[in-house]
Parts: sequence; structure tokens; C-alpha cells
Amino acid sequence: MSVITATSAIAPALLKLTMAARLGPAFVGAVFVYAGAVKALAPLNFQAHLSRLGWIPARLLAATVVAVAAVETGLGVALLVGLTPGPTLPVTAVGVLLLGAASFWSVRSGRVTDCGCYGGYFTPSVAQSVGLNALYATLLLLAWTAGAREPGSFWKVCLVVGLAVVTGVLTGVAQHHESANGRPLIDLNPLKPGRRWRAAWAAGAVSSEPQERLVAYLGTDCPFCHQWVRVLNVVHGSPELPDVVGVVGAPAEARQGFVAEHGIRFPVVSLRRSRLDRLVSAVPTTVLIEHGVITSKWVGNIAPEFLTRFNRAFFPNVQHDAREDARAALETSAER
Repeated sequence: MSVITATSAIAPALLKLTMAARLGPAFVGAVFVYAGAVKALAPLNFQAHLSRLGWIPARLLAATVVAVAAVETGLGVALLVGLTPGPTLPVTAVGVLLLGAASFWSVRSGRVTDCGCYGGYFTPSVAQSVGLNALYATLLLLAWTAGAREPGSFWKVCLVVGLAVVTGVLTGVAQHHESANGRPLIDLNPLKPGRRWRAAWAAGAVSSEPQERLVAYLGTDCPFCHQWVRVLNVVHGSPELPDVVGVVGAPAEARQGFVAEHGIRFPVVSLRRSRLDRLVSAVPTTVLIEHGVITSKWVGNIAPEFLTRFNRAFFPNVQHDAREDARAALETSAER
């Protein structure tokens, strides 16, 4: 009777273990495919991340982004379809652990603020990133120890190679298009006029409240941003103009130094750099929010309609022409 009781108790655990072994590689494969896709659609964001790491020569950055996007997609599809799990699962598990260690070192060294794996849509802390990589490796090794060693089939090989090549080509095309035209091939940027504002886009500092707010995305090492904050200080202090919140892609220590050095009198918060890169393609980028909706956005050059409001707030007795305001605004430029 005791043997039967023990068997009935163990059976559910074995069933759960078997399910984890089967579903684990599919889950990790889906994560890899997602990571490859976001790099293909917004390759310059990941290229900027690699540039900040400083591990790869500048002339090889573009090719590296293409290769990483293709490999991630290929590995993801291989895990999803179960292509040669014998070598694929342990090799991928070891690779994931090494990437986790590299992410930990790069964040701790201050070169970057996150792993840059998820295109800024999900920006885990360094502890979360290492924990996720450990989870991925565990799921893969569990499947490797419990699963069958199936031989590869021709259609699986063709699917994996084909999608990897397609992803690499798409990444290269997207790189060329964004470099030549200054905008992504497929624009997934959520920061657009008419969109509802999300508090996470300013680290919770600006909610969907009815008051007007001006949110300025700044660079701590951007020369024009250093000039723009002087204007924003004046705007923030005016009762006739919206309050200002600044956002930088820098850790707290660098942010505090930036605020102190330039005498900034409005609140400034930090976002992880990969999320900032997803939201803006250049700094300074400024958005005006009214009743929880983005009503205006401009990069570098002050929007003529806001410059008119600024002039009327401080020079109410002077007649202003929007065209003259626009001409004055064009004298400024954003740092790309």
C-alpha cells in the first residue's frame, strides 16, 4: 500500500517535470525570436548599445547587429521546432549563462544600464536579467536531461536557416533605411501626438493628470541639451507655461551631477538607456502632454506654436509672427 501511495504522490511531480521539459525550450525559443525581431526592426538602438559597451570596433558594429539578430532568430526557431535538441539545448544553455555574466559585468562597470536584450520594451534590472538567464538555462538543461535526442530533419534545417537569413537581410535593410532617412523602416515608437501618455515613459514622474506637462528627453553629454535646459528652467518657473520634467538615460549619480552642473531647477528622472533609445531617436526630444494625451512633439527645434506661447508669456506687449518664431527655432539643432 505504501508503494502505491508513494507512486501516486510522485506521478504528478513527474508529469509536471515532463511538461516543463517539453514547454521550456519553446518558451526560451519564443524569447530568442522576439529578441531577434526587435533588433531587426530597430537595429540602431542595439547598435548604440554595443557602441557604449566598447567591445566591438566601430566599423564592425553594423555587421555585428545583423549577425546577432540572425543568430537569435535561428536559435529561437531551432528551439521551437526541436531541431537536434541533443547539441542545441546544452550549447544554448551555456551561451545564455555566459551572456548573463557579460550583462552583469557591463552594468556593474557603468558602461550600460541594462542588458539591451529586449529592445527597450522590457528593461530588467541586472539582478532580474541574471535571474532570467538562469531560468532559461535551467529550462533548457532540464529538457536536455529528460528529452529524447531526435535527429534533425531537412525541413527543420531549411526553416531555421531560412528565417535566420530573412532576419539578417531585414536587419541590414532597416539599418540602411534608418541611416539614410533618419527614421526607422517600421516605426514602432509609441511616443506620438494623439497617443495616451504612459507614466512609465518618464519613470512614473508624469501621470495621466489633467495638467499640462512638458517632458524633455535629454542627454547628459549633449551640448544643445545643456543650452536647452536654460530655456526649460524659465518655462518651469512661469505660471503661464506648463511644468517641466526632464528624463535622461543615465544612472542616478550621473543624473545628479548633470542637474548640479547645469543648475537645473525642474525634476529630472532616469530611464534605462535602452528604453530611452526606444522612445526617442535623438536628444533633446520634447513632448507636450495635455489631459493625459501627447499633443505635440519636437526634436531639437522648438515647435513654432510653443515658441509663440513662450514669447507671449514673457513679452506680452510684442506682436509675434509664428513664421518668425519658426525661423528663430530653426537656428537650433538636435544632437544625433
